[in-house]
Amino acid sequence: MRQRPALPDRPRATLRLTSAFLCGAVTLAGCAGPEPTRSDENPPEAATSPAPEGDVAATDYPTPPVSHAVASTRVPGYPIGLTVARDGGVWAVATQAGAVRHLSLEHHDGPRTASAGAAEPWVDRSTRVGDVPLRAVDTPDGLWVSVFGAGVLRRLDPRLERVGSFHEPEGLARAGDSLWVVDQARSEAVELRLPDATVARRVEVGTGPRLVHAGASGVWVSSYGAGTVTRVDGPRPVTRTVCDGPQGMVEAAGRLWVACSLQDSLVGLDAQTLRPEVRLNDVVAVDALAATRDSVLALLPDGPTVVAVDPEDGTERGRVRMADAPPVGDGNVDLLVHRDRVWASSAMTDEVLTLSVEDLP
Repeated sequence: MRQRPALPDRPRATLRLTSAFLCGAVTLAGCAGPEPTRSDENPPEAATSPAPEGDVAATDYPTPPVSHAVASTRVPGYPIGLTVARDGGVWAVATQAGAVRHLSLEHHDGPRTASAGAAEPWVDRSTRVGDVPLRAVDTPDGLWVSVFGAGVLRRLDPRLERVGSFHEPEGLARAGDSLWVVDQARSEAVELRLPDATVARRVEVGTGPRLVHAGASGVWVSSYGAGTVTRVDGPRPVTRTVCDGPQGMVEAAGRLWVACSLQDSLVGLDAQTLRPEVRLNDVVAVDALAATRDSVLALLPDGPTVVAVDPEDGTERGRVRMADAPPVGDGNVDLLVHRDRVWASSAMTDEVLTLSVEDLP
């Protein structure tokens, strides 16, 4: 049986849950399992990446004060993943608590200052899902949760059930009638057919995959260890080396934007060819990405801080500091845009923070 790894006491050094951490820090059964049987024996089509056509230097912004337009709520248990709920609320994945917590918008009655501490609770219900859950996605067929420590995918609708076994599941994304699951230890993305979650195919990706993004043009997986991005939904997977430590992704203005955490940069790739077109530098430890109608949003763990970027030319429009957590590397955060508000998780401070899109730069 898998054991729950020790999570850090805040505000000590940040945690990134990887196979190296879980298999090295604690003894886990199943860390070295047999090679999976693949339905697609063809290896990914490799592609090298030339340098982007132009680098865009970020404006030299001083550290801004915490914005008074930011609202805060306390979400105990180290919240990381966020997803929009079917009822219009938001689900937060509380990793240390081993639970998912539902945040109701009925309690959202206007801005409250993040620096003033926890506001009126928005969490109206919680469900225990297992050891070290990381990400979730809500669909008409239920709430799907990747439970990294237990090595399983679970569905809540309304009862909790175990759907499938994985070695180290993390990233989740819905694309039409499919649910994509990233399995870190096996370096693969698994396509499940909804509603019964039968395996449609397994696609090999680069070492240490983390997240998957389903956009208008395709489905992509970022592989933190290999430094690659793989398009997985085509007849053959296409993999391109992009940068060191790719993580969050979002499609906007014909580009797939990729957060390069280890290079402190944001890269815009052509969504069809994955050819790099533009890069924004000096976005330190950039992690999660999202998009509004006219901006790409990047979340930096320091604060956390939201950076607004012009999707057409990759220039930075400005920054909003949402809270005052100390700088951390690889800070386990998530970001989404819902009901004209920006939602950000801050695991190190046990908060979920929101900001009106009207208050963005």
